[in-house]
Amino acid sequence: MNSSSTKTDETTPLTKQNEDGVSGDKNNMGKESTGLEEKLSSLEKDTEASNQNTKRTVINLGTVEEMLQDQKIRAIIGIVGCVLLLLAIAVIITLLILNANNDDKTYRFLRIVPRPRGPTNLIYYRHGDLKKESGIRSWKEMVKEIDEFLAPYRRPVNASLCAVNDRSSLPDDTVCLFDLNTIATECLKPDYGYMSGSPCIFIVFNNITDWIPNAGSNDTS
Repeated sequence: MNSSSTKTDETTPLTKQNEDGVSGDKNNMGKESTGLEEKLSSLEKDTEASNQNTKRTVINLGTVEEMLQDQKIRAIIGIVGCVLLLLAIAVIITLLILNANNDDKTYRFLRIVPRPRGPTNLIYYRHGDLKKESGIRSWKEMVKEIDEFLAPYRRPVNASLCAVNDRSSLPDDTVCLFDLNTIATECLKPDYGYMSGSPCIFIVFNNITDWIPNAGSNDTS
């Protein structure tokens, strides 16, 4: 009896020692697993932080690219706007020139007095009525224009009586006198026939180099 109890007492410390070793191993394993979890958590946090930094970098690069694209678009819009503005200015200038020349559609060597108005060479006016209408001149305006045109012929300066063949012998500052009495009687009236509806017009030949007009004749034979 005593011997068996002694054996039992001898094995008991070993068992306890084994149990203590197992429990110690468990504690160490628990600590190691906790450390691993902490390391994994730290790695996850570092990974998330790195991903966030990468996203920020990508976003920043994307923002820079967008800004560059916006600048290019603005530059292109600015260039197109400048081109359109220049075209508009050119069109306006062209229209102004055309409108300025629209009053006289005759050839550059030929002029009509009073000048035609509008897109055609027709002369529109209302005789016997001085009321102003849109697009129609009164005959008073045309008479005034003819008066201004004939004024130098009525009061000639440096004019000389000469025959047609004598023109080449005239001084450079002298012209042949044009006698207004040689034109039609109706065109010598103060209103030039505009009041009665039989208007006169004057055809003017501008300076043409080396051109000498032939003398007219009343011979109808």
